[in-house]
Amino acid sequence: MAGGGDGKEQNYWPGFVDALSNVVLTLVFVLVVFVFALMITSGKVNQKAQQAAEEKAAQSRASGKVEAELKQELQDAQQAKEKVAGQLAVAKQELQKAQQDMQDVKKQLDQVKADQEAKELAVTPSVILQRAETKSDSNVTPDRDRPPATVASTNVIVIKFPRNVIQLNDRAKADLAKVLEAHKGQITGTKAVLDGFVGLETYSEGRRLAYYRAMDIRNFLIEKGAASKNSVEINTKVANGKDEGDARVEIRFVR
Repeated sequence: MAGGGDGKEQNYWPGFVDALSNVVLTLVFVLVVFVFALMITSGKVNQKAQQAAEEKAAQSRASGKVEAELKQELQDAQQAKEKVAGQLAVAKQELQKAQQDMQDVKKQLDQVKADQEAKELAVTPSVILQRAETKSDSNVTPDRDRPPATVASTNVIVIKFPRNVIQLNDRAKADLAKVLEAHKGQITGTKAVLDGFVGLETYSEGRRLAYYRAMDIRNFLIEKGAASKNSVEINTKVANGKDEGDARVEIRFVR
């Protein structure tokens, strides 16, 4: 055979098979290592993913718990607000009722005070300061055949008495004391003439009450130093005018 050496054919397949087997074994080894590495990595990734999921679930549970607590607190706050609002409404109603009761009590007190004042006025002699007539009394018959006295002041004090009242009460005394104090300079050293006029009572009863009223005023004048026991004259008279039916005592200070 042309080109032959020793006449034997060379076989390359055993070496090729050995080389191929080594390559395949190497690839299988690398693949096994890769698979193991992939499994380990996959396990770690799954573990981390599970941990992340658990953490997320824990956070979710925690956030849910916090949200539930916040909702409960909000509900409690709302209930407390409604309770306070109810208490405030009740307190407001009670305040309005108390104010109404206070107004009612005030009205009752005012009414009682008005009734007391009216009752007191009904039994309080009224002290009135009037102008005295200074005309000539030449045509008038002097009482007890004496000439008319000279009026020391141009005023006459008129005290009107309600029916069946014969004494000055505290209010009338205070009013009369003010009048006497205002004319203190004019009445010093004068004589007090008390004219007691009969009121609506019967004649005999009216004269008796007129005298008692004049005596009560006499004692008050002496007590206040406006007159002395010997400088007071008391007269009982009957009013002539139809509009002069109320009992009264007129005080004049003469010299």
